[in-house]
Amino acid sequence: MTGDGTHSSAVLDWFAAAREPRQRPDPVVQVRTRHAVPAWSLRVLAAAALAVVGVVIADGAATLVIAAMLAVVVAVVPHGPVPAIGVLAVAVHQVTRPADAETMLGTPEIARTAVVLAGLHLMVHLCRRAGDLGPRAAVELTALRAGVAPALAAQAVAQVCGALAVVDVDGPVWPSLVVIGVGLVVITLTGRALHRRERADLAAERSTSRIDETWTWSRLQD
Repeated sequence: MTGDGTHSSAVLDWFAAAREPRQRPDPVVQVRTRHAVPAWSLRVLAAAALAVVGVVIADGAATLVIAAMLAVVVAVVPHGPVPAIGVLAVAVHQVTRPADAETMLGTPEIARTAVVLAGLHLMVHLCRRAGDLGPRAAVELTALRAGVAPALAAQAVAQVCGALAVVDVDGPVWPSLVVIGVGLVVITLTGRALHRRERADLAAERSTSRIDETWTWSRLQD
């Protein structure tokens, strides 16, 4: 030991550091994903669905411009009130449009109604999948398949209701109302059953999943 106590001070510092609790370094986690698509592709498809609806119902250049602007907004911000604003804009246009007004494409009313129902539903469905994800995020195809069966069932009922609302039916109206009511009950019960089944399958898959983590640590590392 030197006269000024340098060696003794170094030994004391070493013992003090040795008594301090050491933290284990964070493990290196490897996450393996299956077949996936980028989230930006879902945004593009949602915007394209809204754009197709706008083209089908457009009765002038102004409607096309508004539809294009809404499609761009959906592609950039596919969350929050944006999808609802798109649906509301289409609904307002359809309600305020004169019954005898012609569209630019001249599409029959029953076909136009079918495209509107399918396009808006697809836009909202994709926005729900991509709304909380960044453009560069990866979305597994398994996650995209979740909820497809209830969505298709709901779309089928919506198409039937839309056709009944457009087609002129001779005779009383109550049979059409009965069909619509039964369809709504069926889709509600089917959707709940399919949703519970998908949640059960997802829980079973998560219970059998495994995360591989590797880490190295030594008490001699300071």
